[in-house]
Amino acid sequence: MSRWLAGHISDDELLGAVEREDRADAAELREALRQGAPRPELDRLVRETLQEVSAG
Repeated sequence: MSRWLAGHISDDELLGAVEREDRADAAELREALRQGAPRPELDRLVRETLQEVSAG
C-alpha cells in the first residue's frame, strides 16, 4: 500500500496485492478499487487500512 501512495504501483497492482492478502480490514479498500473509485477516496482508504493493519 505504501508503494501505491508513493506512485510506484498502479491501482490494478494494488488491487492484486490486496486480493492476494485477503485481509478483512482491507475489504472496503478492495471494493473501492474494484469499483474504480477516484484517487482521493482511494488515498483515504489506503491510509485508514494501513493504520488498521499497523494497530493489529
